[in-house]
Amino acid sequence: MKNIGYGILAAVVAYAIVFSLIFGVSLASLPADVEVGTYEGSGKFSRRKTHVEAVRRTFEVDYSKSKVGFDTAHDAALAFYTANEDAYQATNSEQELVGFIIRTTDNRYYSTTANLVPATFILTAAIRKPSAWKIREFIHTHPPTKHSQEGFSRADTEATMSRNNKGMYVRTPRGRVRFMNRGIARGIKTQFGGALGLSICPTKSPCMATHQLLGEV
Repeated sequence: MKNIGYGILAAVVAYAIVFSLIFGVSLASLPADVEVGTYEGSGKFSRRKTHVEAVRRTFEVDYSKSKVGFDTAHDAALAFYTANEDAYQATNSEQELVGFIIRTTDNRYYSTTANLVPATFILTAAIRKPSAWKIREFIHTHPPTKHSQEGFSRADTEATMSRNNKGMYVRTPRGRVRFMNRGIARGIKTQFGGALGLSICPTKSPCMATHQLLGEV
């Protein structure tokens, strides 16, 4: 989600998540289901009415990054961002990439495929996975804008604090990859009122390329 600029009063469109189970066809020779969730998000604060676009996207477990999964959710998130780097560099200031972390029954981690959404959205996400596997963290990117995007937005932070989720990841325009859960959300805040989050870059941060449009906004 986009971060928030100074001194602009408006209501944030909060995230919401409600899952219901719909049984589907088999996937990767395992019993499969589709969990359908509704996610709302906006980081755009304006005195004018903000257009919120309703979108539907389908996600699947992405086995191309690893056939056996990853040891940790952090590893799966980093693999997601690396695999989708070209798609991220092609985004503009009104777009984000989103996905999810999936945990297997033997505590291995995968990410889903990525989807492009507008910066302000209501997303109906159909997530296809083996039925016993669990949906974990939300994955998203921040677009290149004139405001800093180097932490989690206030909307991200409020969403994490308001529901019993497992956290979320963000890839920032300057190449940082950060994680936030409820405990981290209570900690250090950015200048825009969101949580700074915890770097998961394996060595130094930033660990990914700066967005190609960052110098143009």
